[in-house]
Amino acid sequence: MTQQKSCILDCTLRDGGYYTNWDYSEELLKHYFQAVNNLPIDYVEIGYLNSRISNNIYHGAFYYLPSFILEFCKAHCEKKLAVMLDVKKTSMKQLDDALKRIAPDTIALVRLAVKPEDFQQACKLAIRIKSYGFEVAFNLMYASKWNEECYENLQSLPEEIDYFYIVDSYGSLYPDEIPLMLQKIKAKTSVKIGFHGHNNLELALSNSLTSWTNGAAIIDSTILGMGRGAGNLKTELWLSILHSKASLNVDFDTLFSVCSEFEKLKNEFKWGTNLPYIVSGIRSLPQDTVSSQVRKRYFSLNSEVVENISFPQVNSEDFKNKSVLLVGGGKTAMMHSEAINQFLNQNKACIIVFASSRNVPSIQARDNLKFHFLAGNEGKRLENVVEGKFPSNSFGLNAPTYFQTQNHIPEGLRTTTYDLPFHFDESFGRSITAIIFQLSELFEFKDLIITGYDGYGIHSTQEETELFYENQRIFDQYLKREFYSITPTQYDMPQKSVYSLI
Repeated sequence: MTQQKSCILDCTLRDGGYYTNWDYSEELLKHYFQAVNNLPIDYVEIGYLNSRISNNIYHGAFYYLPSFILEFCKAHCEKKLAVMLDVKKTSMKQLDDALKRIAPDTIALVRLAVKPEDFQQACKLAIRIKSYGFEVAFNLMYASKWNEECYENLQSLPEEIDYFYIVDSYGSLYPDEIPLMLQKIKAKTSVKIGFHGHNNLELALSNSLTSWTNGAAIIDSTILGMGRGAGNLKTELWLSILHSKASLNVDFDTLFSVCSEFEKLKNEFKWGTNLPYIVSGIRSLPQDTVSSQVRKRYFSLNSEVVENISFPQVNSEDFKNKSVLLVGGGKTAMMHSEAINQFLNQNKACIIVFASSRNVPSIQARDNLKFHFLAGNEGKRLENVVEGKFPSNSFGLNAPTYFQTQNHIPEGLRTTTYDLPFHFDESFGRSITAIIFQLSELFEFKDLIITGYDGYGIHSTQEETELFYENQRIFDQYLKREFYSITPTQYDMPQKSVYSLI
């Protein structure tokens, strides 16, 4: 006996926007809509219905869905159209403004992305959405971290809601966990259940199958699994499974054609799981943040739980009214190392702070105090660079840990490493550069001298580009205290020549 098929919601355009910045060519859109019109897909989620208040970041048309985009989609897509709203970013007034600009019969389903702590606010927004005549889905995120309170809250879920979604945000769920989750949900509400899986552990298919066989009424998927981080359940795979298990009529030629179009995007953006995404899955950590921080060298994949290790706190008086040389990982520090070392020999009270271990062998002024920021795996890199033999006057600074993980402290610095005595403002990200600039303010450096912050060329990677703009924001913020680069830099900051100082 074949099983009843569940509804299928294809969210390629919305979830795929994390790679394309929510911009798509008209040619691709027409090809996509023509294909889904001929495939057994019930809903097509086209993007976010975000407030058009500027956030100083460019996002494309499918992040805001202006009226002409909605009209284009409606004109080309015969399936029910869906949009997503982020509860955290949506007030009641913003919701009203957004829904009022939707022409009648354009959108069928409005989905709410809901963090557990925003449950009650989401319920209010859901009721208002229903009053406009839309179907509404309640997508409760971070399913692998739900506690009993999350299930208890389901008792107050408005019965007007059409779908309640299990959202496996971290791609962390296992198939054997799904039946009990569904059982708990059904005990609290009669709302139809949906499942949205991420593929960090390559379990999106298994989890979706388990959800379907245990009564889920709607399943999300995307073409080639295109979606944030490790991606999603593949639409072509899900349709093929349902063709086999539920006798679903699938035009495989059409399916092959649309997959071929999206292969071009996959070759460009290369979504899919990898080791950082797998680690984020097994630990229920934000996948995009983990991957980015690994490539920026802040995060150790081996570190899972912070050990109860503490070090003496660094004495702020050691830095007060002292000049500090901040050494980044750029090539200019090595290129001009002879001049930099001569400057340091002439200024023995100047403290050296290494944000990166890369230039440690080049900056070898014997009498100056040297502090190494130890974040994530940087301590291991430092051990390799110095081959276990630390220069005299070397100390470690145990950076604030990331994602509750443990920084590696080299054996040679175990007795000379210090903790920082306060918590830091993370508004500029978890950046060593940001921490050092905050230290400059708090420890009252005389001045902050910079080398090895070169910037990146036109062939920079995504992570290098992110680092460039992250650092530039930090430099722009901390103009209160004197700082300047003594070697060439692409950053917009004050500059002096090291050769003018020796």
